[in-house]
Amino acid sequence: KDKIMDIFKQYPDEKFVCHALAVIIEKDDKFTNKRLNELVNEGRCNRITKDSKSGKSPTNPWVYCII
Repeated sequence: KDKIMDIFKQYPDEKFVCHALAVIIEKDDKFTNKRLNELVNEGRCNRITKDSKSGKSPTNPWVYCII
């Protein structure tokens, strides 16, 4: 989780999809998704859809960013 938070702090204005973060921290998507969900539940990052006006879909994925 610390690696993910470091990335958020380096790029505070960016929003990341899970897969992009997984590639950066060199872990698989499942591992990264679990850590991101933990960070969201702890209130350390936000999870929103890329287009906030639409619901989650394959073309509108969850994105994560620092609070």
